[in-house]
Amino acid sequence: MAVQRPADTLDEALRLFRAGEFARALTLTASACAAAPWSDRALLIHAIIRIRTQHFELAMVALLRAIALNPGNGDTLHKLGQCALEMNQYADAESWSLRAVSVRPNWADPYFMIGSNYYALRNYAAAAEWLARAVACRPNWAAAQFAVGRTLFLSGQRSAASSWLSKAVALDPGFRKHEEFLLATLTPDDFETWFAEPM
Repeated sequence: MAVQRPADTLDEALRLFRAGEFARALTLTASACAAAPWSDRALLIHAIIRIRTQHFELAMVALLRAIALNPGNGDTLHKLGQCALEMNQYADAESWSLRAVSVRPNWADPYFMIGSNYYALRNYAAAAEWLARAVACRPNWAAAQFAVGRTLFLSGQRSAASSWLSKAVALDPGFRKHEEFLLATLTPDDFETWFAEPM
C-alpha cells in the first residue's frame, strides 16, 4: 500500500477543514508536520485549524516554528498577528501584522488586523485609519467597509460613519439591519454593546 505524501495529506486536511471536520483535519496536519518537519506550509495549515478551534497557544507554537523556517512568508506573519490579537498580545499583534504589510503591501488582511488591534485598544481614530487602508486594498470588502463605519461612529464621527455603512450595505444587504441599528442609536456606548469586535 502506497504511503500518502505530506502534500496529499495536507490537501485532504484542507478539504476536511472546509467541511468543518476539524478534529480529523488536525490529525492529518499533525501527521504531515511529523513527516515533513521542514514544511512551513504544514505548520501553517495546522496553526490555521488551531486558530479556528480557538487553541491559540498551540497555534502560536506552530506559527513560530513556521516563521523560523520561512521568515518572509506573509501568510504566516499575518496569522501570527491574528493569533497574538486573539491572545490579547497587542504589541506583538501589531508587530507581526506590520511585518506582513512589509512583505505584501497590497494585501488587505494585515491592514484589517492592525485596525482590529487598535479597535481592541479603543484607539478608534487609528483603527479607522488602518481599516480604511484595508478597504483601499480591497474596495469590495463589505465587512471592512462596515468596520470603518462602526469605528468612526465610536469616535464620534456619525456623519462619516453613515457614509461608510451605506457603502457596506450596497455591497452586502445583510449589513442593513446593522446600519439601521446605528442610525437608531443615541450614544456610542449603546452601539458598542451591540458590536464587541470589528467583524
